[in-house]
Amino acid sequence: MQSLFAIRSLFALSLVLVAAEPAMATSSCARFAASDINVTYDPLGAQGVSQVVQPISLRAARNSGSGSSTVIAQFVDWDSNTTLRIGSRGPIYTIEDDSTVVTNRYGAALLPNQYFSHTFQSNKSDAYEPVHGLQFFIDPGQDIPAGVYDESVDIQYRCSTGNPFDHSTEWQSGVLHVSVNVPSKLVANLSGGSTSGTLDFGDFNDHARGAMVNVYSTGPFTVKVDSDNYGHMVLDGMSHPDRDSRIDYGLSFAGFPVRLGNRMHFFRTGIGGAGFPLVAFTNDVLGKRAGTYRDTLTVTITPTAF
Repeated sequence: MQSLFAIRSLFALSLVLVAAEPAMATSSCARFAASDINVTYDPLGAQGVSQVVQPISLRAARNSGSGSSTVIAQFVDWDSNTTLRIGSRGPIYTIEDDSTVVTNRYGAALLPNQYFSHTFQSNKSDAYEPVHGLQFFIDPGQDIPAGVYDESVDIQYRCSTGNPFDHSTEWQSGVLHVSVNVPSKLVANLSGGSTSGTLDFGDFNDHARGAMVNVYSTGPFTVKVDSDNYGHMVLDGMSHPDRDSRIDYGLSFAGFPVRLGNRMHFFRTGIGGAGFPLVAFTNDVLGKRAGTYRDTLTVTITPTAF
């Protein structure tokens, strides 16, 4: 009895393991082939306001020995538990015919209005025919980090057999491969939308002046600040300023001290963006010659290459 019990326990365990994955049919009635989809999704560009729409080039064929003339099918993203995404962190997508024809791993199979159908025009087995009307969509305005996202989507299907009680569902893996490239890009401006401005110290009663730099980025970036006069405000008209005709100043960006010409590294801010204060501060200006002092700063913000 101990030996019989051990065999039954092992058999039950095997059933559980097999049931955890989609079951392959022993003899399929049809098969599918699709061309890859490769698209770029730029949340800070056109895809920030417009939908990605890509036709799906899908073909279907009856297998030898199958007498079925019609197949119904839907795409299945087995990697997605609820929301359909390209990869684990990529954009949300859908596939539609007249209705949505893709489901996640927990969706019920082949419900009405959730599948597409194809009636074979040729009597020849193994002859691929185009399936028309399928489209791939990504909605605009999704905050997706820069990177390349990949997904292989399966198909589950059922062929008409003439038996009204035959509801068996078959499965084919990796039919449609989708690759979405989210480029590393950014948009930067000062508060108000301008890309240039003036920090006016007036009569130097206040020794600090600042501006807010807004950065919208899909990926990490660097910031570099350069100064025409190497960190000095120089009296107008002075080509070789002395101590009494230049005013030294310091800078901070996002609260960090700035070393001119050096790069500072920051994480992505997303499509919502973030503001970074750029502050210039001076020492005492007693003993300086009267006149207008100025310098020009160039702030260079560069996406980090992947």
